Amino acid sequence: GRLVAAQLAGRAGPFHVTLYLTKRCNLRCVYCSSPDRPTDELSTEQWCAVLDELRAHGTERVLFFGGEPLVRRDADVLVGKARELGLRTAMATNGTLVPSRPEVVRRLHTLVVSLDGSETSHDRNRGAGSYHDAMAAVEAARAWRVPVKVNAVLNANSAGDLERLLEIGRTQRLPITLNLMRSEQNGLWKNAADHRLEDERIRQ
Repeated sequence: GRLVAAQLAGRAGPFHVTLYLTKRCNLRCVYCSSPDRPTDELSTEQWCAVLDELRAHGTERVLFFGGEPLVRRDADVLVGKARELGLRTAMATNGTLVPSRPEVVRRLHTLVVSLDGSETSHDRNRGAGSYHDAMAAVEAARAWRVPVKVNAVLNANSAGDLERLLEIGRTQRLPITLNLMRSEQNGLWKNAADHRLEDERIRQ
């Protein structure tokens, strides 16, 4: 109701905001350029000021994103600040650091774990052992009573594994968001073209 009223009054604000805390990451996924395009990061104080400003403009939810947001030592401070402001909090992660960061994850409303399919297809995209890390992250979050959803990337390595991914979602009771790997030429990075789906396969 508040969103509609704000729209009608011409004072609509950002309801949901994705915050890119860092481009650093401890994995090197075949389709992602973030770790190879470093940028200066905001300080803890600067991010807290951003959260204050967003809340003042009516923001209700924030998604902490990266890179891998858990590589930031102050991730617990930033999530805590968001919670103090009354914001709903989510974090997208590759899962590798989740079991070692309970002080962050336990304060989230939702943990979003990257999972592209079976162990074979997932590790082909994200690196050996990353499937087990992702599943360990799901287990850890659930042990801490934090709701979990899955973010999956479909490309040539994982699209054939879609049924297996959906089965994981059903048996593990995990909501899944499916994303196609960007396939336009200016969206491809290094050898990412080797992992893209052809247009006809995407249609199928």
